[in-house]
Amino acid sequence: MRSASKRLRGAFTLVEVLASIVLLGVGITAAVSALGSIQGSEARLQEKELRLRLASDQMREVLATGELETGNLSGDFANRGLERYRWEVEITASGTENLDRVLVRVTDAQARSDEQATTLETLVYRPPENGVQP
Repeated sequence: MRSASKRLRGAFTLVEVLASIVLLGVGITAAVSALGSIQGSEARLQEKELRLRLASDQMREVLATGELETGNLSGDFANRGLERYRWEVEITASGTENLDRVLVRVTDAQARSDEQATTLETLVYRPPENGVQP
């Protein structure tokens, strides 16, 4: 009788085995869910980085070409094979003499909301036309 009780003490009960399986299942489910969230965040971050690079390139192009007349410009990035992205440039007076505000916004045409837009803004000095500064 004594040897049978010693053998039972070293084994797991059915309840213990079931509890460990449930805990293991919960842990695996949480890990898979976390990995899915990380992948989704990475994809959103890559999209945002692309829009930021496109906006930066468009800002440099506008400033380099001198297309700084007050108003709006717009277009897309089809020449780069990125037809789904659109850009808008808004040039307005800043309220300070000889200083204009340039805003570049890049949006994803396939996005469902405006949160898929990236905006860059800068100020540009425009020398006075008569060459004399106030």
